[in-house]
Amino acid sequence: MWNAIVIAEMVFTSTICAAILALPFIAKAKYPSIEETENE
Repeated sequence: MWNAIVIAEMVFTSTICAAILALPFIAKAKYPSIEETENE
């Protein structure tokens, strides 16, 4: 029971960290035209 809770928390935390780290890459992949227009 305790081990299952610890594993669940580790997976939950790692998923949140991965999502936060991936957000900029996802935004660039979805909206590349926004950065291009800003550079121009």
